Amino acid sequence: MSTSNPDRPERMFRAGRPVDPDFSPQENLYFRYKEMETVDGRVIPTGIRFPDFSVNRSKYSEPEDVLIPSYGEYGILTFKVKDIPAPERTNETTLYEWKAVHEPTDDNYSHSEVQTFKNGEYKKKLDVPTTLKKKFRMILSERMSVIHEPIKGSAEGHTNPNQT
Repeated sequence: MSTSNPDRPERMFRAGRPVDPDFSPQENLYFRYKEMETVDGRVIPTGIRFPDFSVNRSKYSEPEDVLIPSYGEYGILTFKVKDIPAPERTNETTLYEWKAVHEPTDDNYSHSEVQTFKNGEYKKKLDVPTTLKKKFRMILSERMSVIHEPIKGSAEGHTNPNQT
């Protein structure tokens, strides 16, 4: 089902295109953020949703696409696929890893998620140790860059779907 938004670029529509599971380590990922989620131009770690969060992939998207349909007051952050933190072992039998996964929607073919896997298995609701969540968020926040600053003062009261 397509949106009736005439401002949505044609590139955003899925239009029957298949899932593309192949990500280059150099591919950029984009996501929106609010003014209060940064300090001195850096995203604060708690501004990163966990265990999964939505992004757009640069192979099929322009950075500004993350602001469609109605997030014009938000800013845009980017990082590369290779910036996703390396797998972490919490004990001899438990391995956590993070991967970019293409999850297109009808209105946003580039939509993807950074998903958390435990011992190679993905579950939407996953219990992850707090220390590992903090480490993941800290590492990724240090690797992100601001593309576009949010409009100051206008994000107040607007719910961020990327926030947990």
